[in-house]
Amino acid sequence: MAIDIKRPMIDEGEPWLISYADVVTLLLCFFVTLLSATSIDKSRLESLAEMFGDDTVQKTMSLPELKKQVQNLVVSSDLKDMVEVKLTERGVEIQVKEKLLFGAGKADLNVEAQKVLAKLAGMLNSQAVKERRVIIEGHTDSIPIHTAQFNSNWELSSARACEVIRFFIMGGMEANRLQAVGYSDTKPLEPNLPKIGSTKNRRVVLVVS
Repeated sequence: MAIDIKRPMIDEGEPWLISYADVVTLLLCFFVTLLSATSIDKSRLESLAEMFGDDTVQKTMSLPELKKQVQNLVVSSDLKDMVEVKLTERGVEIQVKEKLLFGAGKADLNVEAQKVLAKLAGMLNSQAVKERRVIIEGHTDSIPIHTAQFNSNWELSSARACEVIRFFIMGGMEANRLQAVGYSDTKPLEPNLPKIGSTKNRRVVLVVS
């Protein structure tokens, strides 16, 4: 959309006002350009800040460094087949397979899962990361569920996300940093097969931003 900027009437007896008006016009155009930007890749922005040594960003661990730390935790815990870590426009995404966390059709954390999540919670609650927000997403496959506890995959996926949050809060994380989202089978990673669904689609994703 074109912006019609009319230059104010200026007294020719004050020539310095002409330069002043030009500066004001340029500043206005600059801020309009900034506002026209629709999105910012936060991970790339922090990578640049880290490269140039921006102290204001370094007070909080950068997303690339956080990804590295989480990957080290995954390797040291021998969980490479169960946990995938990647850096996206949303932040650091930690994708955990259902098998590690929950039994089929259930939302109670396994004992081994609690050990892993406790280590992860310690990292996310450290001084260098505690200012970052964490979204926990529950995902299922398309196989319908109807039990006494869950009427559909919507309830199951939401309950699993909330169970991870409950565990984190019990471990000392502040509740206002956390958000739970249940997606049911609406965001598959691969096509669901009839009657068996997909083990890859049954997952929990932690997004740290």
